[in-house]
Amino acid sequence: MKIDLDKQLARLLKGVLVVSLCSMHFVSHAQTKVWQQDDQVTRKVGDVHLSMQKNSARNAEPGAFWASAINGNTSVSGEFRGACSEVISVNIQAIDQRRVDLQAFRASKSGRDAPIKDVLQVLQQALSEQCEQLQVIRVNFSSYNAKPDLNIDYKGTAAKADGWKLQDGHIATAFDGALKFEIRSRDIPSTAGIDFRGGCEAKPTLLLEPIYQNETERQLSKLPTIQNYMLLARDVSAVYAKHCPNVTHIQYALNPMPQDYLCESGECFLEAKLDKEWVVDAAQFKVKEYYRPITNMDDVAEVLAAGRFDILADYDGFFSGFVVNYFFVYSDNCKRYIRDPVQRTMQSVKRERIGNVIYEEFGEPITFDVEREHADVFDRNWGPYEQWALKYIFDRTMGKEHGNPIQNSKDVIGSLVRFLTQIREFVGHNCTADKTLTVQQNFINYARSQPPVTGKYATDKRPKAKFPPNGPSAPAFTKSYLEARTRAAQEIRELREREGKEAWEARKARAPAASGNPANEPTRATPPADVPQASPQRTRQEIIAKTRELSRQYAEETNRLAQEYQAKMRNAKTREERQALQQEFQQRRQERQQEQEKKVLELSGQ
Repeated sequence: MKIDLDKQLARLLKGVLVVSLCSMHFVSHAQTKVWQQDDQVTRKVGDVHLSMQKNSARNAEPGAFWASAINGNTSVSGEFRGACSEVISVNIQAIDQRRVDLQAFRASKSGRDAPIKDVLQVLQQALSEQCEQLQVIRVNFSSYNAKPDLNIDYKGTAAKADGWKLQDGHIATAFDGALKFEIRSRDIPSTAGIDFRGGCEAKPTLLLEPIYQNETERQLSKLPTIQNYMLLARDVSAVYAKHCPNVTHIQYALNPMPQDYLCESGECFLEAKLDKEWVVDAAQFKVKEYYRPITNMDDVAEVLAAGRFDILADYDGFFSGFVVNYFFVYSDNCKRYIRDPVQRTMQSVKRERIGNVIYEEFGEPITFDVEREHADVFDRNWGPYEQWALKYIFDRTMGKEHGNPIQNSKDVIGSLVRFLTQIREFVGHNCTADKTLTVQQNFINYARSQPPVTGKYATDKRPKAKFPPNGPSAPAFTKSYLEARTRAAQEIRELREREGKEAWEARKARAPAASGNPANEPTRATPPADVPQASPQRTRQEIIAKTRELSRQYAEETNRLAQEYQAKMRNAKTREERQALQQEFQQRRQERQQEQEKKVLELSGQ
């Protein structure tokens, strides 16, 4: 049977439904935990608004939920995120210091004067209901003020054995080993990050690693530097110490190490120690000492004269540059010694792209002679030389940390000109000198993969220093750490799947069986009698149309809320006001979304 309702009746039914749902929450609260249901649980105790909801994130541990308590008069807000344990930690913040009296607390620094009693009491009662094993609550109270010396950083402990009386400081208890917390953070200027979940240890070892937002960032981002890791380690140490105040020494493994560093001892760590402030030491890491035997064309000539092809193997670009410029200079200075010449031409080309059109400007062509017998060596090295020269210019122009690119490019082009000058000075007019011809014969032999001429000239140069790709700074620790993290993630997935199946079975068991429903077919819960139900007369088209109308109304309501939020944010004068407005907007938007989803289910008869 189709039911048409006017707006007034719809509002009345909505009110009845909300009351019914609230009543259901409180009646079933003792039996059903917040993480076992999809609905948000809300209540008001005095001036404090309490909200609780399960954490539906994919990586959330089984039983994870959040609880938030806000005093509407003082704007003091408390929050818990996590799963039940014997020890949990709650964070309370004075969002707007203009609305709360902190004078007595600033004088005593004691929890008895902190304006958090009502918020803490509501959270304690709610968390005790959800977590029967709860024994200790760690309390963190803070505030934000433009003047850092007015900020608050209070820590307290409330234990069930003491009747939940708040004591100053994070006091050691017999349950501290059960405290689990998460640190998931990323350094803002780089990709250095941490993904940690665990408990307090006397001397913990944590893993720092790049964290990427997507595959594109993974491909384009540079690895974190040692400075990026050290700054992150300092900040993470302070966060870890808030959970574990007795910790004064933390080790950090890096995966991978920064490119310019190595570990000589096998297992290397950053060492963070507390000395008034956290100080991070990288003494276990050694800077790679790069040995570069070839930096200019004089070096190439020396290595060629000695026949050290093992050194040339790492410098193909310099080799091609030497060969091409040698032929050019030899033609210019020693043309009469070229017995069977063939001509080659070099010409500079300047390319400029405007939109999809490429404009080319050609320089004056330069023609010179090459010995026919050796022309294949020139031809084979001309293309690689062009590519190397362009890369040489780009890397040293855009890769410099200081100076402007235009000046850098002038300096680099000046280097290429100096390379040509060095070859000119080497060849000079010594066209038939033994060293000149030995160098020539050796670059021909190298280009043709033939053995070198050796024993005539010596060099003290040795091959370029080579290092394997950087891996973990502590391979053994990192392997066991990652394996444990993978096992934990798998266990969470399995537990969440089991939890979902159990919740589904529980819903089926609670739902009354419909008349004539087959025993092996899932039953559906009967909606309240005053809620419009789907019937055979309600066609699929009608349901789709009404669902679209609900979506349109929801979009308009969300847009109105967003406009109100933006207007209030423009008028907000402090960070605390903006934070409070943001929290209010997110909560109202979430409530609207849940309301829409519920109505859609009602329309479809679910």
